[in-house]
Amino acid sequence: MTRDPYAFVPVNSVWYNHEWLWETRSWLVYALGGGPALLIVKALCGALAFTALAWLGLRRGCDGVPLLALLSVVAWGLGPDVHVRPYVATYTLFPISIALLEQGSRKALTLLAVLFVAWVNLNASFVVGLGTVFIYTLVALLKRRPVWRSYGVLLAAMPFLVCLNPYGPAYWPFVVRAVTMPRPYITEFAPMPWALSPLRDPFLAGKLLLLVTPFLLWRRRIGWEGGALLIITAGMAMSSYRHVPLFLLAAGAYLPAALPNIKPDPRVLAAFAVAAVLWNGALLTRGLDLTVPTRPSAAADYWFPYGAVRFMKANGLHGNIANQFDWGEFLMWEMPDCRVSFDGRLETVYPKATIDENLAFLAGKQPGLAQQWGADFVLVPFADPRGPTPLVQALMKDPFWAPLYRSDNTALFIQSRFMRRGWIMPPQDADAELVPLTGPPSVNMPLTGIKPAGG
Repeated sequence: MTRDPYAFVPVNSVWYNHEWLWETRSWLVYALGGGPALLIVKALCGALAFTALAWLGLRRGCDGVPLLALLSVVAWGLGPDVHVRPYVATYTLFPISIALLEQGSRKALTLLAVLFVAWVNLNASFVVGLGTVFIYTLVALLKRRPVWRSYGVLLAAMPFLVCLNPYGPAYWPFVVRAVTMPRPYITEFAPMPWALSPLRDPFLAGKLLLLVTPFLLWRRRIGWEGGALLIITAGMAMSSYRHVPLFLLAAGAYLPAALPNIKPDPRVLAAFAVAAVLWNGALLTRGLDLTVPTRPSAAADYWFPYGAVRFMKANGLHGNIANQFDWGEFLMWEMPDCRVSFDGRLETVYPKATIDENLAFLAGKQPGLAQQWGADFVLVPFADPRGPTPLVQALMKDPFWAPLYRSDNTALFIQSRFMRRGWIMPPQDADAELVPLTGPPSVNMPLTGIKPAGG
């Protein structure tokens, strides 16, 4: 790839889209049925995952009420994370993989191999499945179980199955780089916060299970495989809250074996089952609007630069935008005639040198990079808790850039040679400002003749 259709900075020669199958499937589903169809597919994914968890619990002899109670806690913890995004494939296939490994027959392992090929093309998190098979193979070998040979054949085949993708064997170096790459600038890869109020803590279910798991691991019924996966996923969850769902699913798969047996009246069990199904269904669908809004909302203005985009559209501004990382794909969607410097495709498109340059630029350490890249605009957060960001302060002092627009969370700069009078301010952005900060006279020129859009 010599020129990326969305970015104007140096990019990789190949765009490793490790989620191409999920994206294609989502496009087809949305084209056929819109948001409701996506919601149905998401619900089916959740149903498959919880069917696998319920089967695992019943297989280990767990009674209905403890099993439903535990799975309700798991659903409670998963609720905030079950969105229509490629990682849902892992939330679905991880418990299904465990169920097929537990079953252990040739047909089950063959089905797992087929599902693994699909997983490879749905999301790079297929490494979770590879690691799970490795753990089951190692434990079976150490325990001298006959099934270790079947597990071993599957494990030996998996590196070759990974090559069944549009990129062939060249996909492996990308996967290794993607899995080992640190992401301190992505919020969901931050460690799980422990100091939140219990009443507003979206990770409370995960924390509760993390606290009780050490007291249940001694139960032999969990098994060495379950103990290993619980410990590994617990460590992943604590180091990065993106992985909390993996721990919750592992807990749903293995902790039922350690729960006490309770045999209630069948009518009580039936009522509890209905309540649990309704509870889990509500949790797995809450807070997700799948209509995919194409126009700004009041709440979204806090997270994305809607006001700046409205201003640029009203004034016919387009070109190369040096932008905040979190805003890249939003700008692609809202301003298809512009190209960005950074976006969530990250290592799939951008080489390490470009990523490092973007991080240095956004931190205010190398503000001159935007000019070197050939940016026409800079669109970044205006302030942090200490005041205007170092990058904004540096750009204000640079005569190459002229501050053009500012809202509570956004600063827009334009090359000084493109400055003019008579900018149009959209009516809904009456509280925003033009040239809000004090800078050199050559840059902070007063603008007059501001007219409302359409005026």
